[in-house]
Amino acid sequence: MKYLIALIVAATCAIASTGCTTSEPGPAVTSSSTTYPSVVRSSSVSSAPADTPNTTVSTTTMTTTIDTPPPPPTGPAIGAPCIGADIGRRTTEANGTPIICDDYVWVLDKGQVARHPWADDQTAWENCIKTRSVEECRAILNGETRITTTATPAP
Repeated sequence: MKYLIALIVAATCAIASTGCTTSEPGPAVTSSSTTYPSVVRSSSVSSAPADTPNTTVSTTTMTTTIDTPPPPPTGPAIGAPCIGADIGRRTTEANGTPIICDDYVWVLDKGQVARHPWADDQTAWENCIKTRSVEECRAILNGETRITTTATPAP
C-alpha cells in the first residue's frame, strides 16, 4: 500500500509540476504559441521503492536559421516629397547621388539655391511693405500688372 501511495504522489508531482524537487531541465514543450520548459522531476517522498529507475528523456532540438536579405536602404530619393524644414538640405541617395530638398521635393543637387515658396513669399512681402502700401504689395506679389501710385501734388 505504501508503494502505491508513493507512486501516486510521484505521478501527481510530475503531472502538476509542484511540490517536487527538480533535477535537470529537459526539452521544451510547446502548447499553441507558448513554449514551456519541460523538467524531469523526481519524487522527494522517502517511501519510494529503491528499485524504481530514474528515467531521463532525451530529445534533439533542431534549429533552422533563415538568412533574410537586408532591408532596402531608406532615406530620401529623387522625386520623393520633403518637408519645409528640409528645404535647402543637401544629402545623398542610397546609391550615392547628391540630392537637395527644393520646393518640397528631393531633386538632383547641381549646386542650385533651393526654393522655398512660402518663405520666399514671406520675404518678398516683408521687403515690399517697407516701401509700398499694402494694396500695392498685394498687386505686385499676386502678379497683377496694374500698380496704381498716387502722386502727391507739388506745392
